[in-house]
Amino acid sequence: MLEKCFICSQRTELEPGFCEGSGYLTYGLSVWKSIITFVVWISATGYGFKNREVL
Repeated sequence: MLEKCFICSQRTELEPGFCEGSGYLTYGLSVWKSIITFVVWISATGYGFKNREVL
């Protein structure tokens, strides 16, 4: 990988903390997707918390 862009001379290295930040973002999106999937499953199957079939 080139150190700098040959047109504008901007560095092409990743910023410090990039991997950590992307890990937090990926984790948050995965949790959000799991919650949405659970809500859709509850709605589609008719299970609910009132009759305690899920828990």
